[in-house]
Formats: sequence, structure tokens, C-alpha cells
Amino acid sequence: MVMQETGFYGWRPLSGAILIFLVGSGVFFYSFGVFVSFMATEFGWGRGVLGGALSVALLASGLPGPLIGASINRFGSRRNIVLG
Repeated sequence: MVMQETGFYGWRPLSGAILIFLVGSGVFFYSFGVFVSFMATEFGWGRGVLGGALSVALLASGLPGPLIGASINRFGSRRNIVLG
């Protein structure tokens, strides 16, 4: 006997993608404070320089979001994935 699935199947991949995104950003963003003192002593940089580098990395990953969204609306996701 085959069980019929109810509901929209796309919620499963979406929830998996959200989970992967949350774990990935948590590891990148929240663990940075653990490694700051070690990186500061290893490279001889100050904590402000390292914090500025994190800020630049977060801005560089967040600011192009609206442009990428407009590009997906205009050209479709398939072309953007190939381009990326």
C-alpha cells in the first residue's frame, strides 16, 4: 500500500537549507570571538583590525543581496547559478 503524502514537498528542502544556513552562519559569526585572541597574537594585529575585517566580510556578503535578487527576477535562477 502506497501512502499518499499530504502537503507541499518543498517545505522539506527549505527547512534543510535553513538549518544549514543557520549552522554555517553561526559557526562563522559567533565563533569568531573565540579565535580573535589567538589570531591577534599569531599575526600581531589588534582586535579592532580583526573586528573591522569581520565587519567588511559581513558587509561584502550582505550588501549585494538586493542586486542578486533583482538579477534573479530579471534573468532567472538558472542563469545566476551558472554565473555564480
